[in-house]
Amino acid sequence: MIRALVLCSAVLFTASLAAQRQVCKLVDGPVGCGPTLSASFTSASKPTYRLRIDVQGLHTQSVGALVFGTRLLNPPVEIVPGGGCFLLTDQYWSYVFLTGNQGRLRWETLWPMAIQGAFYVQSGSLNLNAGPEAPIDVRTTNVKIATCRVQ
Repeated sequence: MIRALVLCSAVLFTASLAAQRQVCKLVDGPVGCGPTLSASFTSASKPTYRLRIDVQGLHTQSVGALVFGTRLLNPPVEIVPGGGCFLLTDQYWSYVFLTGNQGRLRWETLWPMAIQGAFYVQSGSLNLNAGPEAPIDVRTTNVKIATCRVQ
């Protein structure tokens, strides 16, 4: 009797997982000061999605960062006083990279069904020795809000 009950429970649990599906979407957040961040979700292999990030307009041959946050900063943090570029999200996880000759980033990751929730995604670059009147120049992108939920 106990074996039959355990087997029945396992079958029902497996059936309930199969009936669930993950829904992922992207929403525009606040705007940055120049570069653009675009993102897309595609189905990788069920039940996993692929998140693709494309950033354009960063400084060339500079250090850049891709930031995943869990909330928007209110008020936003101005990176260089008087520079007009803001960090718009807190930092939960970051990826640091070199921008190359094109001032771009193309980055992908898998978003498994086990991760439910939202991240605020922003990128930016830093150029040292930009000029005598502005030795540091910062560019930040808009924010995309990436959300995945089980339905």
